[in-house]
Amino acid sequence: GLQGPAIATVIQYFVVIAISLGYIFYTPEYKKYFVNLRFLFFDIKRVLNILKLSWPIMIDKGTLALSYVWLSKMIASMGKYAIVTFSVVKDLERFAILPAVAGAQIITFLVSNRLGAKDADGATANIKKILIFTGLLELVALAVLSFNAGFFVSIFDPKNKFTDMAAAILPLISMLVIFDFIQLILAGALRGAGDVKAVMWGRFISCAFFFVPISAFFSWLPIKSQVIKFTLVYGSFYFNTAVMGLIFLYRVKSRKWEK
Repeated sequence: GLQGPAIATVIQYFVVIAISLGYIFYTPEYKKYFVNLRFLFFDIKRVLNILKLSWPIMIDKGTLALSYVWLSKMIASMGKYAIVTFSVVKDLERFAILPAVAGAQIITFLVSNRLGAKDADGATANIKKILIFTGLLELVALAVLSFNAGFFVSIFDPKNKFTDMAAAILPLISMLVIFDFIQLILAGALRGAGDVKAVMWGRFISCAFFFVPISAFFSWLPIKSQVIKFTLVYGSFYFNTAVMGLIFLYRVKSRKWEK
């Protein structure tokens, strides 16, 4: 049953780790960094330094993870078909937003390299280019997803029990994903500048003081239409990403991130 995919996931990550370690230790470009393997023996100062560098990112990622848990709780109150619709729509949206995830990784390196070369204008130019290029890819991916919503949802619903509901919701949610794409790219740019605390605080404040109250409010509204209520509750997450994007955009515009 469910234990099979769980075990398969553990095996998958084990294999990925084994391949990655083999690649690192036997590739000359990387092997030179691990001649004496002293990195395996951390002293307390090194451990504390790693924690100091890592805690803002852990809080940042944890905040988003808890937001999905909260969103699941809000939608679960609408019934079993609502929660499976949420799962399917979320997975399809996560797949469609892969270009933005890739763009966020790329812009982190580009910004880091440009700022390291003391070229702040070049870093800003790269942010604009990645936003435009990734935006075009996202428009294509989301358009394909929206115009073929029924087909993609039916893959997960062979008995056609929630396809109509999910197919009606998917295009509406897809229009809001643009906000998520923008905040992902801007967050990646700020990380590239080492401004990880700005990302952490931006996401924490937005999720805690905007997303939680507004999603709870929509969940409590006595709306009879499942499609409208679901779209408002799930859409509140993307309204939240719009707030994040504005916070990150303000930070980028302030030029403080360059320092």
